[in-house]
Amino acid sequence: MKHLAVGVFDLIDKPIEGFVKGPLEGGFGIAKGAGSFLKNTVAGTFNSVQKITGSFATGISSLSLDDEYLSHREKAKMKKPKHALDGLGQGAMSILTGIEKGLTGVFLKPVEGYKKSGWGGIFKGSIQGIAGLVVKPVAGIFDATSKTAEGIKNTATHFDEKPCEKRQRFLRVFYNK
Repeated sequence: MKHLAVGVFDLIDKPIEGFVKGPLEGGFGIAKGAGSFLKNTVAGTFNSVQKITGSFATGISSLSLDDEYLSHREKAKMKKPKHALDGLGQGAMSILTGIEKGLTGVFLKPVEGYKKSGWGGIFKGSIQGIAGLVVKPVAGIFDATSKTAEGIKNTATHFDEKPCEKRQRFLRVFYNK
């Protein structure tokens, strides 16, 4: 809603500012206001899609009962897509990883459970493998949707003013005795 509010405000405010200065500036104000409205509408919509699908993916992936998969997924979530194509690529990798982890887990989790806990571990590993067969691909699909939406949002807001993310000075090394 914040993005949409900014877009509507700019749609009204930019032309008014321009027409105060003159008719040519008013035309530029209309263009700026419409561009801001479009950009903020796209950014707000895909930001909401990203947040909702990311939350679904986190909730569903916790049903896999697989700590290794959850830590791998958290590491993958740390990498943010810079643009729409990067988001599509990361989304495709999320789907492929979910399918791969789901299929291999059916066979590997009972073996891992047996190695850790003996015969009782086979039962626990089988439950993890069967749950992961369904849960991991579904979580991958939600992650893919989230990453793609984040990439589209980042593409829409690419030229916005942001704080400098590059290091201003190099790290200084301190040695102990």
